[in-house]
Amino acid sequence: RMFSCSYCQHRDEHQHIISIHLKQCPNIPLYCPNNGCNKKIKRHLMTQHRDECPHDIVMCSNGCGFKCKRYQLPTHLLNCPMRIVSCPHCQHRGEHRSITGVHLTQCPDYLLPCPNKRCEEKIK
Repeated sequence: RMFSCSYCQHRDEHQHIISIHLKQCPNIPLYCPNNGCNKKIKRHLMTQHRDECPHDIVMCSNGCGFKCKRYQLPTHLLNCPMRIVSCPHCQHRGEHRSITGVHLTQCPDYLLPCPNKRCEEKIK
């Protein structure tokens, strides 16, 4: 008598060999381990799925250290303190936290209000 794997066509005359095979069968469906993802994926496709799964935990690509689910990353990137922006005054490019911090105190094109009362001029 031949025994066969119900997920692939692997066959063997010994049932215990099939039991061992099932622990490694590339076609056996497994649940994605990511919290919130309930998809069943064939074992041999799990690595590819994990690379694309919207529920996988990923690091911010700007290097700020923030971790979130892949589907949440675009929202974080819009507000990341390390996103690259241009100074609205001189167009110098740098990290948001730098441009809105130290750079503004040194920007050659940043105009300050005149310190004299009732004067509405802007000065460098």
